[in-house]
Amino acid sequence: MGGKFETTKPERISFEPVFLIGEIQSCTSLLSRFFKKNLDFQWDSLNYCIAKYQTLLPQYGNLHEKSQQSTLISDLLNELPIKRWCRTYRSSSDIDEIMKKVTIGTYEAVLQAIFSPTLHIAKPSYKYHFEKVTHSQEHLSIVAKIFPHARFIYLVRDGRDAAIKDFHKPFSIRNAAIAALKWKLHVESISSFIDSLSPEKVLKIFYEEIFVNPESIHALLVDFLQIMDTDDLLLDNFRENSHHNTIRDYPGRWMQEFTNEDVLTFENIAGNLLKSNGYPLYSYCEHIAEERVISTGNSAQTIISPPIRTMN
Repeated sequence: MGGKFETTKPERISFEPVFLIGEIQSCTSLLSRFFKKNLDFQWDSLNYCIAKYQTLLPQYGNLHEKSQQSTLISDLLNELPIKRWCRTYRSSSDIDEIMKKVTIGTYEAVLQAIFSPTLHIAKPSYKYHFEKVTHSQEHLSIVAKIFPHARFIYLVRDGRDAAIKDFHKPFSIRNAAIAALKWKLHVESISSFIDSLSPEKVLKIFYEEIFVNPESIHALLVDFLQIMDTDDLLLDNFRENSHHNTIRDYPGRWMQEFTNEDVLTFENIAGNLLKSNGYPLYSYCEHIAEERVISTGNSAQTIISPPIRTMN
């Protein structure tokens, strides 16, 4: 079964914005492509605009001055994702009206004035707003304040597999120490943000669970997103998509491609974080390579178990 559903699609019965976030090379693209393909969700990049203008703030000067506020609002409203938001959710795009709602001269207050009148209110039967966060995690706290009803899907992946995927990118430098440090800093940043949210707003998914038990992940997603999938159309397509992706990007690939030195280096830097997410360490093994790889036919395929689930 491929492509979009030919019969009734699973329906969404709630309309809070949802943001899909993950660490470097955590395969958020797998879930984002799947949702785009199979669900009537509205996809956009408001978070990109928010991050972009956060870095540009110095050029707008003192936002307590009305003229500076007006310039910033005008530039924000010219961004296509924000234009679509205003049109979709019938939010005002009149600069004077928006400025009347700015309570204090801050970037956050300006954004709230643009978005807050229509938070989580959609046209009847309209597409659900969904975004993949691919930029700095620093702006996520602002996103959470602007969209207080938003939900966050947090995709976690073994940092050693993330490193291998990064190593295969063009012009990438193969350095386990750098990869471990990047992954560690990124995970710590996201985790700090996630810990600041109410538990009911977050669904933590392990990439390895998608590979081992797609039915379990389907059940979690349906419940978290309040999707009605009574005919299991989404489940069937989810199984197929997860299978195709993991054939070429299966969990435990690092066990074949990491050298023993890579294992030791990565786990010395990020071992505690791997353990806290339920991933076993192998640097203590006397014969690392022999204990972590099982050959199947002409290829080496690892046998893995998903990490212990620590969040619902």
